[in-house]
Amino acid sequence: MPKLSEIFPTIVFFILYKIYNISIATVGMVVSSIVILFYIYIKTRKVSKFNIVNTTILVLLSFITLTFNDSSFIKMKPTVIYCGVALLLTLDLFFLKKLYLQKLYLPILQKSFDSSEISKRTWKKLTFQWIVMLFIVAIINEITWRFIGENAWVNFKVFILPIILTCIFIIQFSILSKQCSKNV
Repeated sequence: MPKLSEIFPTIVFFILYKIYNISIATVGMVVSSIVILFYIYIKTRKVSKFNIVNTTILVLLSFITLTFNDSSFIKMKPTVIYCGVALLLTLDLFFLKKLYLQKLYLPILQKSFDSSEISKRTWKKLTFQWIVMLFIVAIINEITWRFIGENAWVNFKVFILPIILTCIFIIQFSILSKQCSKNV
């Protein structure tokens, strides 16, 4: 489920895009992402690896976008992030076998359910579902910015992507909660 650290820069991007253009919006998104990272660090004394990687990719693609005055690079950012996470989950599923998805969900599940009974098979199945969905969302992002246009892509990025990811999370959470209640 998207967090404020992921949503706030997107909101800044959207507002600046609507008022100015994609270049100004890109700068605003970078600045707000960096400010959020510092805020999180000052408040908690730690920042997640995902936030660091996400912001690093954002800064790199934004720099290329602004240097070459080509918005294609910033439009690829969701694709790079979603494919990167999907590849990491794929490596985990087939080679590392650390069940990263389980580590993500457990703190949330433990607040409501006894999640100790969820089988490895279920975690693998959910991981595979995330992999497929992330690749699908990445492909949809590419189609949107390449063939439908910049304004449609901005609306897709700001409104549709968060809804899709939240729905995936809710569906998987409900599957896990049913599994937990069956085992109780």
